[in-house]
Amino acid sequence: KTMPVETQHSSGAFLSNSIRKNASAITLGALLALFYLLFLAHSINLMPADTGRHVQNGRVLFETGHITNTNFYSYTEPSFPTVNHHWGSGALFFLAWLAGGFTGTHVFFIATSIASFLVFFLTARKIGGTGVAALGAVPAILLLGGRTEIRPEVFSMLFSGLFILILVYARDDPKRRAWLAALPFLQVLWTNTHIFFFLGPLAVAAFLIESLFSKNQPFDMIY
Repeated sequence: KTMPVETQHSSGAFLSNSIRKNASAITLGALLALFYLLFLAHSINLMPADTGRHVQNGRVLFETGHITNTNFYSYTEPSFPTVNHHWGSGALFFLAWLAGGFTGTHVFFIATSIASFLVFFLTARKIGGTGVAALGAVPAILLLGGRTEIRPEVFSMLFSGLFILILVYARDDPKRRAWLAALPFLQVLWTNTHIFFFLGPLAVAAFLIESLFSKNQPFDMIY
């Protein structure tokens, strides 16, 4: 059996429009990422930055097998106990440093920052469309442009974006509810890379509360 000519034309037009819309969104997302890159691609001033400390934390971890849990860099109180809530970031920064020195660490930070931005852009496009996502992206980039030092907070940006993206897609498409299984693993990584890890459970709680007032109750399967 062959598909009617009208149906073929309709399917072809739908596919063509879909490709055109996705292509425009990809192009716009790439241009916005390049705009963000203008703020990120600058020389590193190692004097006031914490980059060296994070790299050294990773070095200590790999050389001794222990997480730094004292005020290690203090001259007067080096044995004072502390909670190293971002030791995982130090490990990742150290591996990037091994691969390419401080330049490699900077490139790794830039790549993670842009990936985080694109995750949020994709989520915003899913919720409000490409135009709304682009309008929101410009002021967001201008704000993010003030925080371009190599710091563990970039991982909170990435993981919070992934959490919201997964929750939005799982809410809107039952076929993607299996994605929710990734959240506990992401939470473990987030907990050991930056102190803002508590935003993960807050995001899940917000979506669960939303589902209580939703007629469709998209998250009833995880109660």
